[in-house]
Amino acid sequence: MVDDEHGFDHKFELVEVTWMDAWMDQSKHHRDDWDPGCPVKTVGFLVGEDADHYHVSMDLWLNYPDEYETVLHVPKLMVREVRRLNG
Repeated sequence: MVDDEHGFDHKFELVEVTWMDAWMDQSKHHRDDWDPGCPVKTVGFLVGEDADHYHVSMDLWLNYPDEYETVLHVPKLMVREVRRLNG
């Protein structure tokens, strides 16, 4: 839970998700030239989790606590680490 300076009690954890993104490079055609991966860090509120995905929102609307904007749905098979940032 995150308490802000206005007394709003967020019901979501703040997380940092490290995951491997898909990428395309049309200049490298041989396996030996391929990049080993494209790591990404996403920081936001964990607004949901199911068997296959972490759902991370970059924004929470203070007047509409059950509505989210800019939600990234990260497949768990692509996740390397989930770090809790608020305790």
